[in-house]
Amino acid sequence: MLSSFQFYLVLFFFLLGNGLNGQSLDSLRQLAEGAAEKAYGTLTEAEVQDLISYADTLLRVDNDQSLAFIRRVLPHARALGDKGKVEMQAIVVYANGLLAANELDSCASLLESSIARFEGKSEEASYLGHIGSLYQYLGFAYRDKSEFVSAAEHFNTAAAYFDRSGDQRNQLAAKYNQANLLTRLENYERAEQSYEELLGMTENPVVHGVVFSSLGILNMKQGKYSEALDFLLKSEGLIDYANEPELTYLNLGIAYMNLERYSLAEGALAQAAAICKQRGLKRSFLLVWNNFVKLYYRSGDLGRAREFLDLAEEQVSPSNLTEQAVIYEMKAKIYEAEQDWEHALAFLKLKQIYKDSIESMEKLEAISEIEAKYQTQQKELKNQALLRENELQAQINSNQRMGLGGLGLGVLALSGLSLFLYRQRQRIQAQKSEIELLHREQRHRMMNNLVFANSLMSLQVRRLKEQPEAQQAVREADARLRAMSVLQSRLHHDGEGQKTVGIHAYLEEITTALQRSFGSPDKPLRIHLHAPESERVDGEAAMRIGLIVNELATNSCKHAFAGQAAPQIDVRLEPQPDNRYRLIYTDNGSGLPADFQVDTKQSMGLYLIHNLVKQLNGHIAFSNNEGTRVECELDLKAA
Repeated sequence: MLSSFQFYLVLFFFLLGNGLNGQSLDSLRQLAEGAAEKAYGTLTEAEVQDLISYADTLLRVDNDQSLAFIRRVLPHARALGDKGKVEMQAIVVYANGLLAANELDSCASLLESSIARFEGKSEEASYLGHIGSLYQYLGFAYRDKSEFVSAAEHFNTAAAYFDRSGDQRNQLAAKYNQANLLTRLENYERAEQSYEELLGMTENPVVHGVVFSSLGILNMKQGKYSEALDFLLKSEGLIDYANEPELTYLNLGIAYMNLERYSLAEGALAQAAAICKQRGLKRSFLLVWNNFVKLYYRSGDLGRAREFLDLAEEQVSPSNLTEQAVIYEMKAKIYEAEQDWEHALAFLKLKQIYKDSIESMEKLEAISEIEAKYQTQQKELKNQALLRENELQAQINSNQRMGLGGLGLGVLALSGLSLFLYRQRQRIQAQKSEIELLHREQRHRMMNNLVFANSLMSLQVRRLKEQPEAQQAVREADARLRAMSVLQSRLHHDGEGQKTVGIHAYLEEITTALQRSFGSPDKPLRIHLHAPESERVDGEAAMRIGLIVNELATNSCKHAFAGQAAPQIDVRLEPQPDNRYRLIYTDNGSGLPADFQVDTKQSMGLYLIHNLVKQLNGHIAFSNNEGTRVECELDLKAA
């Protein structure tokens, strides 16, 4: 006999396949939420599994709601006392939702902590299958983070668990994941063999649809677009069985685009976007939007390409440097096609800054790993020394009872301990020196690269005298880069290992460079700086403040001083309580135009200023007061 909730769950699956209406979904949601509200420990295992099945199926309708619901189900699963088997099922659904929401770090953290809790607790076949599922989704997380070596390790571990559990369905899934990874690693021949083996192992239409789609992607990566389209159309024919239909339409759109069948490509991408929007799939939504940008760029509709690129940018997390770099590169291409050299160059520089940041982060991670090993080894050496010391003390106590002979042995042991500690201290010092050398090398290389780039730009500015627009664009990029190179120089000047910089000296160097760059003998630029001379600020925050000042001054010099014989700028940085600062910028130029809008994105300088202020958790206000006045409230803790 089915419970009322089980009956509605069966009905839910039926309606989902035949078009779920809002009233039916609302009824089922009320029943599910009523069950989830019950006290922990009062639901049976079957009832908790029904709730998990509801959350899993809800992923196909609304990812955000599914995530919220499964978080409420987890405590019920934890209260069952079944060694965690049902809880692991709930964790897999939770992980699936996090993947769809592009929360990859949270997903990996959840799965790693779960594996640490459950692994090795039972050899029961179903239990081993659940452990395999945890490793499988951990592989998905690392795959989507482009950490393919780690992904391969986790997929292989998952496959081993599925073999031990005798779970044929998940064995197929493991084989598919390994084939998918071979595709990403560009081992196309082995990947194609694995996919064809999968087609021969089962008649399941779900598996066939996924494999056809993957074979389409594999052929696209090799430039075989007609063959790719054939496979993707086969996958579309099985769309009713697909767990991720949005990816089928996305890949179909890409294939049509590569064959220059733009109208069909637009239709397929629109279907993918509609599914992503309906289900709240942020990661897939971003992929679709990026391909809309490529479609309109290739077809020559640059206005729509920029429109979709702005929408894609809104979906990208500021901490995702890789996707930010891709967006800036695409913006540069669009502006280059429009022959807007100023914006094209500016976005190329931004893309390069983000790529350099990614490389720097990778180097810092390597250094951190060495430091962690160093700290671990140092702790082990201290423990060994302490153990030796305790053993020695015990020996000395024993020897004291044995008279002078024992005293001699104690002295000998002390000599041995001293030699041991001396050698260990030498090893520790050598490792410490290696870490410091890596830090110095990284800082020197970064500083030298920035100085070299500045020199090239300054040379280019002098060579572009007959091209004033291009000269102005390079001069602005040079000023932005100088704000960063000055910071590295100040950090190096203040001593190794410094993470803070004297804000007055830093801003003074930037404003002096601006006066030289934008002033001339017949029309000198005067910049008055008022900042606390003793105040030291975190390097990342200081760089953002320097870039804000740089952009404001550049904007004044470009637009406000045309009719001003004696241009002047006043920059004030005032400390506020709780590590906040107020930046007040004024000039004696022509002021803001009547149609000025604070949130405009037409100006590259304003675009950068807004992003920099946002990164410092602040806000900005513009006004006219015998020129332009700008006030920024900045929170340096946010840097």
